[in-house]
Amino acid sequence: SVDIEAIDADSSSTIAIDGNVGVTREILVSPGDNIIEIVTMELNGFGEGKYTVTVSVPAPKLIELDIPADGYYGTRDVLLFNVAYEGEVDVIGKPFIPITIGEGLDTVTVNGVYIGKPTGEKHKLNFAYTVEAGLVDTDSIEIGTAIELPLGAEITASGIAVSLALTVVDLEGIMIDSK
Repeated sequence: SVDIEAIDADSSSTIAIDGNVGVTREILVSPGDNIIEIVTMELNGFGEGKYTVTVSVPAPKLIELDIPADGYYGTRDVLLFNVAYEGEVDVIGKPFIPITIGEGLDTVTVNGVYIGKPTGEKHKLNFAYTVEAGLVDTDSIEIGTAIELPLGAEITASGIAVSLALTVVDLEGIMIDSK
């Protein structure tokens, strides 16, 4: 929210902020452009002036990436990644985090797919990958630099696209042996 204060140079006038009479008003805002209307009127009800103020609020930033605990993961073990934003986000479709598993020329990229939000935490997203048989990576997995959006998927805050760039994390202790 923002606090708006309007001061009229003429004490014989009234001020309305977003339709509510008064010189100060707390206005709820959301990501994107928020247009606030300020109207001044003479005491007899005739209009003096109409003004608009645009408050631009950026989409919430990605602030945290929690990764699975260090250790070896085998067939059917789940790698869980949690992404946190500064504020509430909305998800459509199945965004995913690319995960590279393997060594040398024997690598494969799999997807940690969006599985939902923790209960009561509308700013956090959970992504999971279930380890498939036949994979080995003893020198640590790697993840992509950003959440990817397949056709039709999106992550937004009040309709504004949020950053998908992932923070850099050390994955050195996460290894796969499912052979």
